[in-house]
Amino acid sequence: MENTLRPGRAMPAASESAHYLVNLLSICAGLLGVIALLLLWRLRGLYAQMQNDQLSLQQAEHALQLARRQIEQMRSDRQHIQDQERRRLGRDLHDDLGQYLLTLKMDVANLQANTGGGTTRLVQTLQFMASNIDQSIAALRCVIAGLRPPALDQGPQAALHQLLADFTRATGIPVKHAFVLADAHLASLDLVETVLYHALQEALANIARHAQATQVHVRLQCQGALLQLYIADNGIGMKDVTARKGFGLAGMEERLRDVGGVLRMGSRPGRGTTLQLSLPMKAKPGAAPARVA
Repeated sequence: MENTLRPGRAMPAASESAHYLVNLLSICAGLLGVIALLLLWRLRGLYAQMQNDQLSLQQAEHALQLARRQIEQMRSDRQHIQDQERRRLGRDLHDDLGQYLLTLKMDVANLQANTGGGTTRLVQTLQFMASNIDQSIAALRCVIAGLRPPALDQGPQAALHQLLADFTRATGIPVKHAFVLADAHLASLDLVETVLYHALQEALANIARHAQATQVHVRLQCQGALLQLYIADNGIGMKDVTARKGFGLAGMEERLRDVGGVLRMGSRPGRGTTLQLSLPMKAKPGAAPARVA
């Protein structure tokens, strides 16, 4: 009897264990479902936050680009206004003060011509006055040239060509040059012509004073929205390019910064020196490049 009753007693215990396992698995499955839902909800929140962050980043980048364009435009406008003001000041100085000095010089010359029998003191005084007037006229011309080089009145390209020709004539150093510009760029050169002219003038002056070069290469071209000027010589070079401010290039860097430009310099002893100037400028898209000799 005991043997026949034991299997019957074991069956309820096994059934209870199976039922317990089923309930436990159901609870675990429910917990996993809840956890999955929580994770899904959290992931959706993170995804939405990531999208918002990405949108905010795009908006910030757009605002930064807009601010940069506005700064570049402000620099360009300021340079244009400065150039116009220099032209006006130069014209006024030439037309007004220059004419007064010229008239005064003619009056002194007439006095000198009509006082042949005058005292020695009077003759010396008139000579002194004439000399001072000549010095004043020369100083006035220097001031006008500093405001805006008169050579630019014939156009920026012609002025640069003349600058190179004057350098070769004064130093005997030949200059190989190439101006590769589009028609639209040629029409926009007046926005940076003064900075460009003074930069090339200063670079050539440094070559004449320090480089001991026998040849110079100059290239002017447009790369995208940048006007680039390359100046290279085969002179003695420099060991430390950080000493470039000692060679009179600080003014060039300052002029370039005023218009958003950059100056890069490379040099090695015995290998010459290379300058690369980059200036922002506006040009019409699609213009075909043309080589200007």
